[in-house]
Amino acid sequence: MYYEDTIAAISTPLGRGGIGIVRMSGPEVIGIGDRVFISRRGRKLSKIEPWKLSLGHIYDKELNRRIDEVLSVYMPAPHTYTREDVMEVNCHSGLVVLDRILQLFLREGARLAEPGEFTRRAFLNGRIDLSQAEAVLEVVDSKTTRALEGAIGRLSGKASEALSEVKEALVQELVAVEATIDFAEEDIPLHDGPDVVTALELVCKRVRGMVREGEVERIYSEGILLAIVGAPNVGKSSLFNALLEEDRAIVTEVPGTTSDVIQEYLSVEGIPVKIADTAGIRKPKREIEAHGVERSLRAIRESEVVLLVMDGSTEPSPEDIELFKRVDVKKLVLVANKRDLGVAESARSWCEGQRGIQVVYTSAINGGGIEELGAAIKGKVMSWAGGDQGPYNIGNSRQIAVLERALRDIEASIHAARGRGGMEIVAFFLREAIGDLSEVGGSELSEKIIDEIFTRFCVGK
Repeated sequence: MYYEDTIAAISTPLGRGGIGIVRMSGPEVIGIGDRVFISRRGRKLSKIEPWKLSLGHIYDKELNRRIDEVLSVYMPAPHTYTREDVMEVNCHSGLVVLDRILQLFLREGARLAEPGEFTRRAFLNGRIDLSQAEAVLEVVDSKTTRALEGAIGRLSGKASEALSEVKEALVQELVAVEATIDFAEEDIPLHDGPDVVTALELVCKRVRGMVREGEVERIYSEGILLAIVGAPNVGKSSLFNALLEEDRAIVTEVPGTTSDVIQEYLSVEGIPVKIADTAGIRKPKREIEAHGVERSLRAIRESEVVLLVMDGSTEPSPEDIELFKRVDVKKLVLVANKRDLGVAESARSWCEGQRGIQVVYTSAINGGGIEELGAAIKGKVMSWAGGDQGPYNIGNSRQIAVLERALRDIEASIHAARGRGGMEIVAFFLREAIGDLSEVGGSELSEKIIDEIFTRFCVGK
């Protein structure tokens, strides 16, 4: 599938810098390139050897002036990112120069690319499948080295290869089952229920492994949310700043200073952890404070780890006890702050009386206990993840959801093959599972869902 129009976009972040790139892809690349580029030796783009950078100028004939000295390269189809003719111009990076080159391309006949359209063309032209296209975005969005390594693995096609093998195994079983249905009256040896069950249980085991690993990879690529919650003026923002080792949140002695959720990322053993400093939770006195409290309660519900901060220098307040009841104990770490003022016996007794809950005594003022708190966070975060990358490299929520659906269909086909349904039912669920797996790579996916995936990309990728 090749397009009749040519697209262009700026492919580097806008702003002042050393190098900026304007990219163009489509059938009119050579024509437009010949009209706007001239090498230092006076040659047009079509007369320059492909795949080699050529020093020259982008020239605006209408204004009769040079726009910039550049390095240009022409890459002919099909051995390009989009499998179309591609031209890339490496120019000086600056808002004006990049925009002028782009506008010249558009005036000469190109169209401004939509978000993710270069990668979308790579997908639709068969260079990559949808899981690899998603991995491109994951590479760009990687917040830790471990997340980047997983995304690179998916981009290389590891997930696609594993899925193809599973899909092929299901197709072979479907062919055998359908042959059994078609030749049921013939006196020839065919697949029976036990044969199907044995084969499908092996496939089922592999897909379960993909789902388990996918959950781990999703954590490394998408990260987890850690919420710092508590009553007003217990030191949440000070702890937030101490963990980040910078003054990110405003800290005052006035209760209720934080009226919204402030978020920053921290890497914990390669896992991106989005730390949310929330508004103090109490009976609100103003409308804006009420909105902040509601967002704080939502953060408790949505986060995977919760640091419940209390003033450890006094006895637990009614707000502390009420908040404790709201948090799932499996994701809770109790933080008794202000230990520099001394830890109240009533606070220590209450905290350590909560069985199975880790308690850390900290001082956000002098840094006491921050290292222990970091270790507690690491322990909670790592309980959500596994170890090294496995062989399958599935890695985002969409892919996992589709795999879980395929797993249910395979399990249903096994159930039917065990005598709880005819071979027609087995064949039905096998076809459903094969269709599910095709969705991961994008070969059987609605245009609407494909649109939603590519709109997450930036323009120029």
